[in-house]
Amino acid sequence: MKIFKYLNVNGIFYILKNQKKILTPNNFYFLVKTEKLAKLIIDELNKFKNINNTKTPISYLGFFSCNISKKDKKKIIEEIIENLYFDNLLYRSPDKNKINQLMKRNFDSFVDIFNTRFSLSLEIKNTFFSYQTSQNLNKFSKFLDDLCNYEITLIYKLHKISKSVILSYFYFKKKINFKTFINLIFLESDFQKKKWGSTPEQEIIDKDLKINIKIYSIFFNNLY
Repeated sequence: MKIFKYLNVNGIFYILKNQKKILTPNNFYFLVKTEKLAKLIIDELNKFKNINNTKTPISYLGFFSCNISKKDKKKIIEEIIENLYFDNLLYRSPDKNKINQLMKRNFDSFVDIFNTRFSLSLEIKNTFFSYQTSQNLNKFSKFLDDLCNYEITLIYKLHKISKSVILSYFYFKKKINFKTFINLIFLESDFQKKKWGSTPEQEIIDKDLKINIKIYSIFFNNLY
């Protein structure tokens, strides 16, 4: 017998457990806006019975999104903005080596476009101990504030795992596809592996990261 089902109410799909609408800890209903996402969620939940970050990742992302209060969203936006100053795309080694040339060729245009889009002046730093000058982030903050909870969750999770707010933005806006996003995130790691080889531990870490990014991509592709 299926414990979890969904209920379509005027195009809003409520997730039910034992015929009752599920509430989040903040007392919001667990709901999504597409039937395809609702189906993915109930398939996961009927298989594993509970919401779990590892076993039911799509359900967890939906549940996390629905639980975001106005106060929570403000904190998430503040964290994204803080991490923008330490974006991986902005920091390079002081050595003019091949990896720096590779990063310049692949990353600089994204930084330039992002700066123009949000009226910023983020700079490429050739030392990891340099700091960005303070920026007027009103435009970027408004962009984030205008996102729905599902969208802010996606950018929040993507930037945490990729260490790049900038690349997460371009992936979210569908300016780069999934394969390009992965390749850019692992650009430096792949370069180092070709040069020095890889350890089994690093292979496991990279595999887990790619699996998580794939999960976020599935969630994203079923949002609308």
